[in-house]
Amino acid sequence: PPKVTVDDLMGVYLDRHRKRDDPKVRVYTQRAFAALTAVVGDKPIDEVTREDAHAFIDARLVAGSKTGTVRRLLNVYRAAWTAYRREKGATLANPFEAIQIAGEGKDVQTRSPFAPDQLRKLYAACVAADDDIRWLFALMVDTGARLGEVTGLAVADLHLDGPTPYVAIRE
Repeated sequence: PPKVTVDDLMGVYLDRHRKRDDPKVRVYTQRAFAALTAVVGDKPIDEVTREDAHAFIDARLVAGSKTGTVRRLLNVYRAAWTAYRREKGATLANPFEAIQIAGEGKDVQTRSPFAPDQLRKLYAACVAADDDIRWLFALMVDTGARLGEVTGLAVADLHLDGPTPYVAIRE
């Protein structure tokens, strides 16, 4: 019988994933596996080695990826191999299990929050521009909500007339 390849493993993982119908999960997983096969090829999964995993890490770091990004990709592969073993009853070694990344976390750049005077200037610029984009930004400043949270709001989610005005953010 033909051997199960890296792409086949991805297919099994996506078919069984609890969020398999979520386009974001599907696209992210496909991109993650495309990055892997670009380095190691679409080889049979029983031929993917720990050396391949290290080669992938090295290639991503040389390409400029941060260690946190590489870790997130490795988590996808580790989960896919684990899911495949569970679904197919395979005794397959997981080359991504407990793998280390040299210098992991040392490339993190911490961001400082905006100072109050900076926020006042940004807010004033939003009011001066008086358009949808700036009002969304002003809402983010006022609430601390993220862009995806404020862009998905309906007018009914804005409760401005009560004793304590609030924005209802829900799934």
